[in-house]
Amino acid sequence: MDRRRPPRTDDSAREANEAAREAANVLTYFGTRYPVATVVVIGLALVVGLAWYWHEQRRLSQQQEQQARQTQTPPQPTPTPAPEPSQPPASQASSSSPAAVVEGPSEGAVNMLLGNPSGAVADPASRDNYLMVKRHYALSYNDSKGTPNWVSWRVTKYDLGDAPRKRQFDPDGDLASGFYRVTHRDYTGGGFDRGHMCPHSDRANSQEASFATFVMSNIIPQAPNVNQGAWAQLEDYTRD
Repeated sequence: MDRRRPPRTDDSAREANEAAREAANVLTYFGTRYPVATVVVIGLALVVGLAWYWHEQRRLSQQQEQQARQTQTPPQPTPTPAPEPSQPPASQASSSSPAAVVEGPSEGAVNMLLGNPSGAVADPASRDNYLMVKRHYALSYNDSKGTPNWVSWRVTKYDLGDAPRKRQFDPDGDLASGFYRVTHRDYTGGGFDRGHMCPHSDRANSQEASFATFVMSNIIPQAPNVNQGAWAQLEDYTRD
């Protein structure tokens, strides 16, 4: 078996010194014959070395920052979904809670999805804020003015159609006893149109729904240029 002794320490040192002397001799030789080129080469070597050193320091710094963020960021708790509120029955339409959204034509309490803005109640003693939840829309009626305070309705594609208009408006037979029932003739010669609040075209899916909008509790006096102009354009825009 060939057992070689490792080189002694003084031999390694001697070899390193000889290599350093040879490198120095080479640099001295080229420095003497090509001084400018030698300076350029040494300068490029320094630039490359500094660039490499800066790149490595930046990489190490980014790794340390990332490790620090992972250590300091606490685990996020899993959000617990809130319980869904129960929907009120249709009989509670006089409250401020919206009704459940349903498909199909808009009938009953669904027409009060935005709530009851005036707190109207279905009590005949509340003559100027009397709640009426009709099949095709809801309203607060003001007996002193003979007009609605507001009318609320929902319109979807299921409510549209080609049902005909009614030729004459009817008094509202659903008003409580003792309320004045405005008639079609009350507007005759007054210079104002009988202006729909819930439009006929928003309930044109059937003749019954269309005719239900031709009652005087769904009407306010409107100037003809408003009723037949800007107001009609707004209604058309909401249906598009």
